Amino acid sequence: MKRAILSIVLLLFMGFSANAADLTVNVATGDIANVPRLLGEGPTLHEPPGIQIDLLMKAAKQAGINVIITRLPSKRVLDNLEKGQSDAALIFSYSEDRAKFADYPMKDGKPDSARKIYNVGYAIYTKKNSPLKWDGKQFLNLKGPIGSMMGWSVSEELSKMGLKVEEVKTHKQNLEKLNLGRIEAFVGPEEVIDHLITINDYKNIEKMQKSFSEKPYFVIFNKKFKDNNSAIVEKLWDKIGNIRDKTIKELMPKYEKYLEEN
Repeated sequence: MKRAILSIVLLLFMGFSANAADLTVNVATGDIANVPRLLGEGPTLHEPPGIQIDLLMKAAKQAGINVIITRLPSKRVLDNLEKGQSDAALIFSYSEDRAKFADYPMKDGKPDSARKIYNVGYAIYTKKNSPLKWDGKQFLNLKGPIGSMMGWSVSEELSKMGLKVEEVKTHKQNLEKLNLGRIEAFVGPEEVIDHLITINDYKNIEKMQKSFSEKPYFVIFNKKFKDNNSAIVEKLWDKIGNIRDKTIKELMPKYEKYLEEN
């Protein structure tokens, strides 16, 4: 009897392990470049694909998950996730509206930033000795236009503040415009801009101490898919949190030339 029970337990364990290892997750992401997180335009993955894809694939491999990436227009990414046509989507910050149909890694009833896939800190860049100030809510002594990236949500935030916003297609354009005095400041992703300033030796440009905003971004899952595969999804989120910082640091040199173009 004991042998029979042991055999059943082993079979159940082996079956669970095989199912976990064989699980395929259909992940949707946008079809617009967001260097270095996502490279290339359109439905086909670029080579290299971007840091967020590299990081996800590495974490998925360690968690024993097969991942299929599909690139879609931004609105369809969330529509497909809500309808269950995609199992997961990346990368998204937390919102109550999205949380109605998508699951986030949680801790104590709040999104668990330790298991984010990426953190986007938006910093303000000015010329050295600029009189411009930012108190966390409003700009002081801003007399000219402020730069931002075309189509980014931060551009909309700046416009809602009543500011004159000049949008560009690449981060390098913002740096050049600021360096030439054509804009008074610009807001950009801290990690990317800091790297560009270093490799291009923009000695006359500095970052303001107080950031404009900061948000953690996550891989989010369709609620039904998460309910049916809770243990393996939690394992994937754990893996992302465990390897994220080291992996991003290791990957950054691989994407240097793409940052220079953007």
